Amino acid sequence: MLIKSYLEEIDLTLFELDIDQTSKKGSFEIEQVNYNKGDNLITSQVEYAPNVCIIQTTLKSKTDLTDHFLIEGEHILISQISKGKPYILKQGKKIDPTSGSINLGYGKNFKEQIYNLSNQHTAYSIIIFPRAYVLSLAKKEKWSFEIVKKLLQIIEDAQREPFATFYFPVQNILNQIIESKWTKNERMEYIELKLKELFLVLNYHISQKNHLLKGINPIFIDKVRKVREYIERNFHETPTIKELAKHVFLNELQLKQSFKKVYGTTIRAYIIELKMKKALELINDYKINEIAEMLGYQSAPHFITIFKQYYGCSPSKMTKN
Repeated sequence: MLIKSYLEEIDLTLFELDIDQTSKKGSFEIEQVNYNKGDNLITSQVEYAPNVCIIQTTLKSKTDLTDHFLIEGEHILISQISKGKPYILKQGKKIDPTSGSINLGYGKNFKEQIYNLSNQHTAYSIIIFPRAYVLSLAKKEKWSFEIVKKLLQIIEDAQREPFATFYFPVQNILNQIIESKWTKNERMEYIELKLKELFLVLNYHISQKNHLLKGINPIFIDKVRKVREYIERNFHETPTIKELAKHVFLNELQLKQSFKKVYGTTIRAYIIELKMKKALELINDYKINEIAEMLGYQSAPHFITIFKQYYGCSPSKMTKN
């Protein structure tokens, strides 16, 4: 399976590797790129073995950067954008992934352009598994094989299935895989265990999601998805329920109830979550009153109160830590 990442504007290949050619089966190899030139500060680390590839990339640039990302071979992909707000162009269609959200995707020949906008700190993590490996792993466990087959079918039908920012179990598993400190030989066994856990969690999530969506008008589902996209673009302006309802021609009660059923959280809680995650990105570069204004708070004390409720400490203490 060939995996490649190339930054067009600065003619920089972050990585180009074939994980099928990894010499020692089950043992991880590590490649790193540290690029600091002009207005560009870029780091990328790739860990790979024959059946898994873990990528962590951060980009800081005063100009736009286009990341041409390629995967050749049938695969399952789990990705998370932890900082910034890049957008993806896939087969001419623009995709705006939410910072912090988990995306689960399937592909045979995967080719995307990830656009990282200027003056933005972007960070993303990606884990890639060959599809055949995922199925072979599932066959070892009687309880998991049917679950995995069902999940793969859902993924393949959808091509890209998002798991929202508030779905913490999936995020935790992804972070545990990325941050694990096991030795090279032990790490593959640990990843296999976490992958099985992921199957169980995703199966539960999809079952719950399908259960919650029963009885909701499909038109309402489409409208609340549009509302979520609108919120992600305009959360700093704190749109009201009334404004959002007008935007998609729903009454306020229908919107609130449908949003909660589809996404498992209230509109207000979702706006606060987006604001707080953005605040964490800004906290080391701006003053508290500047961040409060940028995020649409009427005063710095109001912002500090919400921040303490969300993170359990004040912005100044968070900066020190």
